[in-house]
Amino acid sequence: MKKTFQPLTFILLFALASFTLFASDSLSSVCRKNTLTSVDGKKITLEQFKGKKVLLVFWASWCSHCRHELPDIQKIYDKYRSHLEVVAISADDDQAAMKAYLAQNHYTFPVVLITPEIEKCFGGIEGFPTTFLLDSDLNIVNKFLGYTEGNIIEDSIKK
Repeated sequence: MKKTFQPLTFILLFALASFTLFASDSLSSVCRKNTLTSVDGKKITLEQFKGKKVLLVFWASWCSHCRHELPDIQKIYDKYRSHLEVVAISADDDQAAMKAYLAQNHYTFPVVLITPEIEKCFGGIEGFPTTFLLDSDLNIVNKFLGYTEGNIIEDSIKK
């Protein structure tokens, strides 16, 4: 009985430690205070959103999956705006085309320009869209790679 108990105890402790590491994936103070510039010239830091959940969407206007996902992101922003901030981080080189796309689709969430520093804060961006959900203490609680249906993102926000 004792031999069975020891491996089981080890497995449970390892699982608990793994969960704790994921659940406390906090952004560094450097990342929280990193200044981003919005497309309308405003300065934004993640730190200013502490106390609200934050949905960060890395995207580009030339990305077909991003174009498919952003309408759902706008609906989520409109619905949860009182306790959720959405920040879209654009990887567009052609800012004029990006701004035209945003205006044509009447997106109202803040859009900032990507920087190497913000990419590094999130471990590098492998593709678009990539979306991160941060809790009100700015801990990463979920990461969505590629197109994700709005209801899946919304369910994560509700937790």
